[in-house]
Amino acid sequence: MGDSVRPVGEVHILGQSRMWPAIAVPGAAAIVMIIVAVAGRVLFWYGAAAVAASVLIAVTRRRNMVLSDDTGLLIKTRRGLSRSYAWSEIDPTPRST
Repeated sequence: MGDSVRPVGEVHILGQSRMWPAIAVPGAAAIVMIIVAVAGRVLFWYGAAAVAASVLIAVTRRRNMVLSDDTGLLIKTRRGLSRSYAWSEIDPTPRST
């Protein structure tokens, strides 16, 4: 399915990125960090950077979706359909080493 990334047949949305949980969890961490910074006069810079990075990633990755159709899986970003995987390429059986 390498060349074509157009849906074939009926399309089902399997997963879609949501903005509110991706912002709510780091937002709660940010509130806790602010309380600790004000009360204890200590700011954890690595934690602040992690919160800022996770919020930035959530904003830039919004509206991403995983779709399925008759021929396989489709990955949709804000720019359109970007990748497709045929059902025959997806092997659900685990391989033993």
